[in-house]
Amino acid sequence: MRDVLTGLAGFFFMLAVSWMYALGRAGGASPPPTGAAVAPAEAALAEARRERDAVRRDVARLRADLAALNAGPGPRSAPADLPVEPAAPEPAQRTLEELRAAFAEAYRIGEKGPIVEILAAMSRLGEEAYPTLFDLTRRCTYPDPDGIIWMHRVSMSDRFLMARYDPAFLVWVVTNATPDRYLHWAAIVALHRHIPLSERDERRLAETIAADSTNSSNLIPVLSLSAGPVARETVLRFARSHASAAVRGSSILTMANWDTPETLRVLEEAARQDPNERVRIDARYSLLVLRPPETGVLVSHGAFRANGADGYTWCPDLAMNDIVIRCDSQPVRTPEDLASTTREGSVLEVLRDGTLVYIHLAAPLAGVDGRGVTRR
Repeated sequence: MRDVLTGLAGFFFMLAVSWMYALGRAGGASPPPTGAAVAPAEAALAEARRERDAVRRDVARLRADLAALNAGPGPRSAPADLPVEPAAPEPAQRTLEELRAAFAEAYRIGEKGPIVEILAAMSRLGEEAYPTLFDLTRRCTYPDPDGIIWMHRVSMSDRFLMARYDPAFLVWVVTNATPDRYLHWAAIVALHRHIPLSERDERRLAETIAADSTNSSNLIPVLSLSAGPVARETVLRFARSHASAAVRGSSILTMANWDTPETLRVLEEAARQDPNERVRIDARYSLLVLRPPETGVLVSHGAFRANGADGYTWCPDLAMNDIVIRCDSQPVRTPEDLASTTREGSVLEVLRDGTLVYIHLAAPLAGVDGRGVTRR
């Protein structure tokens, strides 16, 4: 720093000398200095230039050091001549009792934001905090008898709370018998936002489904989307041999996203010999998704049409596993295409169980529950 100040002082001194010299020449009051009078000024100017160059070299070196700090992988240390600031200490994790007290205060004054942060922090404390967290979540999702703070169940528990929770807590909710069916379902929905799950959480879900507990079939899509080794093995095993037809059917429908030889073998086997007719239909649907015989719209649950003031009614003309190929001789590729092109009297070309049939619509379709498929 001393070298920098010295250089700047010399630089400004030479500016002053040059300015006075220029004034003298402009005013004509005295002749320009010569000989011995000029020598000190030239020496000072040369010294100022040396100091300036030294400052420039120092600045370039500091910039290079800073660039080295910010570039490349791995931790780097600061240059020896730069002061090193102490790192900020990590905030200490609050205990369950501290968080419970903070929740009580935030709940008392009705501050939703702090409540969300407090409960999210509590979800990261581990399983010993889960019963307390579950009780506090229920307190936030139902009307408070004191009228201090309560919100609509869906918005508070699902959007604002469950979405911020640690996935291990959500797995704990859906794998433990609870009296609250709503929070059970909200946790299942929130789990989709934490895909993929850890292997430990996949195993815990698999054990719950194997026990055929309440809502276990609703956990199959979570495992399917997580798609870890444990999840894949579990879904394939349940599709083959789970005691519950609902679990087998849910497993088979989620397998429509896995195009592997093993998946195709399991689906073909289920389509031929599963004892439950509904499961056999589900297996045929997944096979049609993976290997469609034609390009068109594969109907999953059906189609519906407008019914005046009464809203909508299901259209009896289309059924699950129908593939609508054309409408009025025009190809259709998406459910939106199909719904927008139909009118009263439209003729649909439909592939049903391998046979081409023609359906005459008595009224236009308002929507189709299905997906577009493309023949390979």
